[in-house]
Amino acid sequence: MNPYIPLLIMLLVGAAIGWGGLVASMFLGPSVREEHKNDPYECGIKPVGTPQVKFSVRFFVVALLFLVFDVETVLLFPWAVQTEKLGVFGLVESFVFIGILVFGYIYAWARRGLEWK
Repeated sequence: MNPYIPLLIMLLVGAAIGWGGLVASMFLGPSVREEHKNDPYECGIKPVGTPQVKFSVRFFVVALLFLVFDVETVLLFPWAVQTEKLGVFGLVESFVFIGILVFGYIYAWARRGLEWK
């Protein structure tokens, strides 16, 4: 027996459940749309202004810096798991890595890259 057949069956069952839910909602759900359902918010207050809000580029820079530092610190977990196996070499490498992260953080802080106001 092919070992990929259970995987194929699982994918087909998952796709059938997903598509089945969509098809069932088309037939069983309400088909008449009311006017207030087309509003962007259903809080009872009429929207004021345009939905497009301009954000400063600095906001996105802060978000990207957060992602970079967050993902890089996640890379410390494999070192923590393999501490005994890596020994002193792994400890030194992790301190070098943390030093590079701290240097990047201080550089971004000094350049005021963490402020978006």
